[in-house]
Amino acid sequence: MYTRSYLAFNYLVAKNVFTAGEIFISDPVVNNVFAVGDVFPYVWFYTKGTDILINLDTQEQITRTAGDCSITVPYPKGTWRTTLPEELELWCISPFSNSNKTPPIPNVGVFSLADGQETIVPHGTKLFLIHASIEVAGRTIPAGRQVEFVSGDKTVLAIGNAYGLIFP
Repeated sequence: MYTRSYLAFNYLVAKNVFTAGEIFISDPVVNNVFAVGDVFPYVWFYTKGTDILINLDTQEQITRTAGDCSITVPYPKGTWRTTLPEELELWCISPFSNSNKTPPIPNVGVFSLADGQETIVPHGTKLFLIHASIEVAGRTIPAGRQVEFVSGDKTVLAIGNAYGLIFP
């Protein structure tokens, strides 16, 4: 497992890269198992690879791939085992890494733009780009950067399948 933390509008966001078949311990996962209750207090955003999750009680399987996020596709309740059939890249906002913040998990939104597509991002948007690059006003911005749109609405072009988190 490889982890690197980034600062995104005063919150820590972790990029995690797991190798296929790896057994790991990383909050809230212990030996590839994690529990989901009424509330899952993490933001997880998959940006590369596939994760097949198996419910330990029901044997139900769900597959997560690039573009899936716990905000838009919440995890069902239960205890889940991650199987990591291939290398996986997952970005995380953890309440433990941000325990000194109020709230420890910000009310973020999801940014997703397919390779070659354009969209208009409104003035005031705070975007933390987590995958691929975007072009704004002739400037290429790589993943791992925070971009605050402070000089009006801007046309954004995706260079690769671009994913990000929009902060309040």
